[in-house]
Amino acid sequence: MLELNQKTGSIVDASALGLMDLVEVDAAAAAVAGSGPASAAPVYMPDTVPQMQDIVYHAQKLGYKVDTYVNEKATADTVYMITAMGENVKVAEVVDGVVSNDVMEVKLETLLSDWKLYKGKVFQKLPGWNPKKLAGLPSQSLAFNLDVAKGAVALAMNAKCQEYNACMTHTQIFTNPMSVKVLKHYSLGEFKLVGASMRIEHRGSMRSSNSIIVLEPKGRSRMPHEIIKLYANPHFVPPFSTKGEPNKAVWMAPFWIVGEVETKAEANMALGFEEMTVGGVIVNVPVLTNKRQLKAGDELIVRSWREVPSVEGEAAAKKAKTK
Repeated sequence: MLELNQKTGSIVDASALGLMDLVEVDAAAAAVAGSGPASAAPVYMPDTVPQMQDIVYHAQKLGYKVDTYVNEKATADTVYMITAMGENVKVAEVVDGVVSNDVMEVKLETLLSDWKLYKGKVFQKLPGWNPKKLAGLPSQSLAFNLDVAKGAVALAMNAKCQEYNACMTHTQIFTNPMSVKVLKHYSLGEFKLVGASMRIEHRGSMRSSNSIIVLEPKGRSRMPHEIIKLYANPHFVPPFSTKGEPNKAVWMAPFWIVGEVETKAEANMALGFEEMTVGGVIVNVPVLTNKRQLKAGDELIVRSWREVPSVEGEAAAKKAKTK
């Protein structure tokens, strides 16, 4: 049968048109008025003859695919998973989130008539979790263990501050320049200042001098690394600012403002590290101790921080003495 094509003005044989000839895309109609590129309208692609004759294809269009959950209409309590599609469909029971190794075959016609897609929730194991190979535990987190280490340091510092608070009651602090003096007599080793700081970090300044090292005792597994090195950085905040205004976060730790001298002979204070165990973690707390007698009015002075030993150096010296 001949027909007139209204768009082209030509006569075509409609009987010779195939199914796909009926699908047309009018790009001009899809173009946006004014400026801007033309966009193609969605094209409907009909099923081919082989597809229309394929029962597996129709079943998949209905949602029956591999890894899909199904159950029998008669016994809706048992859930199965489709493991293979074909004229004979393979299904396996799902128990406690585990797909059974026992697979049974169901005729596809039977599946479509007597089975249905399961719409409920399926109890499943959490992907990525393996109780035989633990991963992602809090104890394995570097960030968390850093916080644990900092917490151990804070507890150890606080304990030492409480222990030596009496020394602070006989201490006078001066400005211009900053200095610390004692108000009473102290025998050798009696006066102590704790290097307390809230600035516990991976990196340190010169005055930090490797001031803290947190050790993991052997035989323990609280931390992922045997040794975590942390620095106590200088932290001193006076009651008032240079403008005479009250400071919000006062932190009176005279340890950080003790004067420095170049030679060991001139110094009356020496840096050492007092060990404490907190929650199974060894913390070396930096402490300044008077290495000679002090009398009232003496200024506290330590050897230049460029020369003071680190806790690692102190440990090496002790090890050398034992040999």
